[in-house]
Parts: sequence; structure tokens; C-alpha cells
Amino acid sequence: MTIPKSAQFKRAFFLALLAATHPPSHRIEQDEWNARVLPHTAIESLADNLWHVTGVLDKRLPPREMVLYRLPDTTLLIHSAIALNPAAMDRLESLGRPKILIVPNRIHRLDAALYKQRYPTLQVICPAAARSFVEAVVPVDGIAEEILPRYGIVCHSPAGIYEQELAYELPLPSGRALVFTDILFNLTAMPTWTNTFPSAALCLAGWVQAVTLALPALVAGSFCAIAPLIASGWRT
Repeated sequence: MTIPKSAQFKRAFFLALLAATHPPSHRIEQDEWNARVLPHTAIESLADNLWHVTGVLDKRLPPREMVLYRLPDTTLLIHSAIALNPAAMDRLESLGRPKILIVPNRIHRLDAALYKQRYPTLQVICPAAARSFVEAVVPVDGIAEEILPRYGIVCHSPAGIYEQELAYELPLPSGRALVFTDILFNLTAMPTWTNTFPSAALCLAGWVQAVTLALPALVAGSFCAIAPLIASGWRT
């Protein structure tokens, strides 16, 4: 597939913008956790064994999402970690012992090392395509495509996108769910960062509108979309 030069430039610009905030390379001490906490919502239940948190990284950027999923052995899988305030971390730990952390792509690495330090036995995994980028900030224990199927999780590599992340199909007591990262956006209101980059914002908003009109049953959340599988199933 030939990618137009204009599309390559837009992609490079967008990735550079989102990756502008880098985690520090030095070891983070435990007592610095609170200094790394940014504004976020409370942990919200989406379904049995499934929760999420919305965080604000920077007014120029879309919100970010962390997904929490209780595995069959009652431990927790964390997708795209966000450092939370003490009360929220107590709530997170009450849901189960953190066992697996998915660093979903090369952008969403900010708090990965922080979680690994807090939970030394935490297994850090990522898509194969993102491994070299993730290992720049935290040691990677395994590849998502190899480890997650052991827990009944299906890793989808959607066709027609750059190889950088996966969509995860999670079994739930009430059905199944899909977890996306940057493949799908659903921004219900124009965030403040649109004032800084209006052209990019309008382009993105138009794309989001097209997706949400075409797939209203599939899109939920923001920045990381959590969605129930539609009746016809997921096709890659």
C-alpha cells in the first residue's frame, strides 16, 4: 500500500506531538509517585470485570484512558497505565493484584516505569511492533500476541493501519469487549488543545465524526475506546 506524502507528514506530525512528553530516564523513587499524578477521573465500572479512568495529560492533547480488566485468576490486567492519586490507587488494588501491564504503543509509555517500580512482579508486555520503543523506557517481559491468548484474550491486528498497536478482545461474563488505543477516537467535545492546533483538530474531528456515524455501536470512551462487540463480530 502506497502512503501519500501528505498523509505521511500528518502522521509524523501527530506522533511527534503526542510523544512530546517523555518519561524521565532515571529511576523514579516511590515517594515521587504523587508528584507524577495528573488530573484524572475516578475509576468507573464499564461492565463486570472491566473499569476505566480518564486522565488529562496536557491541554494541547486529547484525554488519555487507562483500562483495568480482571483476569480469570482475579488478578488485574492494566492497559495504558496512568498514575493515580492515593485513594484511586487503593481502589485499583482492591479490584485485584496488578499482574500484567500492556504498554499499547510507542506513545503511551509515560507511567509504565512508575508502575513497574511500584509493583516489581508486574509483567510488562507490548505489541511486537512497539517493543523497541517501549524498551527505551521500561524492560519488556513479553509480547502481547504471545502472552494474552493464555488468558482467553484475542489480539487483533486490524488491516489498513500502520503496524504500531493492537485491538484486544476481552471475554466478559456478559459478553465480550474490544479495547483500542489510537486506532479509534471518540472525543465527545472539542478539547482545549484545538485552540492551539486548529487545522489538525478540524481534520481529526472530521475523521472522528465519520467513524462515529459509521460505527455508532462500536465506539465508546475517548482516546482509548472500549466497545462491546457488535453482533456480526470483529473483522480484521
